[in-house]
Amino acid sequence: MKPWFAKEAEVIKFPEPEKKVLDMPNVASYPDFITGVTDLKARRHKGEISQDSHDKLYTDLIHRFMRKESFETPWFLREAPEDEIDQIKKLLLTQIQGEQELAILKKMLKVMKTAGIDDKLAKALKTDEDAAPLVQRLVADIMNTEGTPAEKEHFANNYTKGFINLNALLTPNQKMSINQIMQNEMAPDPKNKDQKQTSFVFAVFDFLAKKYTPQGVGPGEVALAVLSPNIRRIGGGTGAIGDIMVSHNQKDYYVEIKGKNYDSETKKSGTAGRLSDAKVHVVDPNGIVAALKSINQTGQRISLAPSARARLAVPLVGSDNSVVAKLSQAGGDINAFASQIAKAIFAKQPGAQAKAEKLIAANDSNLMTFYTRILYDRYYKIKGKEGGNKLSGFGFLNMKNNSYFFSTNFDALTQAKPNLAPVYLTNASGEANMDPREFGTAITL
Repeated sequence: MKPWFAKEAEVIKFPEPEKKVLDMPNVASYPDFITGVTDLKARRHKGEISQDSHDKLYTDLIHRFMRKESFETPWFLREAPEDEIDQIKKLLLTQIQGEQELAILKKMLKVMKTAGIDDKLAKALKTDEDAAPLVQRLVADIMNTEGTPAEKEHFANNYTKGFINLNALLTPNQKMSINQIMQNEMAPDPKNKDQKQTSFVFAVFDFLAKKYTPQGVGPGEVALAVLSPNIRRIGGGTGAIGDIMVSHNQKDYYVEIKGKNYDSETKKSGTAGRLSDAKVHVVDPNGIVAALKSINQTGQRISLAPSARARLAVPLVGSDNSVVAKLSQAGGDINAFASQIAKAIFAKQPGAQAKAEKLIAANDSNLMTFYTRILYDRYYKIKGKEGGNKLSGFGFLNMKNNSYFFSTNFDALTQAKPNLAPVYLTNASGEANMDPREFGTAITL
């Protein structure tokens, strides 16, 4: 029996919605960053969310995972200028222009995590932070490197094979281009908009060598370790043998990398890696100053020998304006001074003092080469224990001229005519130089 209101009135049906009401995505429900990226793009493509909603949710997604993975604290954010931090956070997102790029990004993240790059990066960059953000940053930078999808796909597919030719890397005393130590490269894609002549692999190496160099890490060390499964960066202070360990033909090679960086934007080169180590240094800074003051040489910076980069310093030997030349002109006791300062310069290498004394007394600029040889040889003697691992050689990497030289012999190194940067025996005021790095020769090939 119908109620009275059904009898006396026409019942109007409540209008049904034209479209099914959809719940907005919950950013907190996504298990990881990539899953969130994929879902948001799919919803936008289907028209389930607007572009504005998509962009806002993307921002929320970034903020969520940046906090979860401590993305605020790694070195690359601490050292970045404040106005670049937002740009760094969005690196991953800007590379996703379509399904192909998204697939490559997912593959690259998976490949690098499987290859243990998170652990390699954490050790290489000397950080105790969670390594996951380092991998995301690395992959974002690789995706941001100029290259076509085909080149990036090739990079991901061949990553575990390694891009460093270990035979070339360990070829002794032969100067070669960086291209010669590369392998498994894809020729530049003709579809590349700028028609670049270098491979995508080389472009990634170049970027890593120049940009992944926090304090204490030389140019090229991270690049070599990241691009080869058989190379590991050692680090770890003065007790370490070399900077990297190369595992090749069932043998481990310990290599000290001495790199020189180059900024293509400012056209400025960094100082080459120095032969500098607490256990390798031979000088007595206070003894040097005492010897100089004994002949009334004060108030000026003193370099070991003349150098174009040390124009404001007075050289100890090697020119008509040197300390020794002036002492000779003044009728001073050259031999007594040469003996005193040779003992101070080679305080921890007594066997070198007699020859050094002769070079100093003769005002001979070959003192610089002799000093460098002593440091070079001490690396081999001290960097390694009796019956244990030994230093295999030095890898001189020059990012300005893209060259590489694996040095195992000082005489062969001198035949390559290296450029030796100045060694400063005193500070700018002529007092004891307490910066130990300035006592290490910087070698450029």
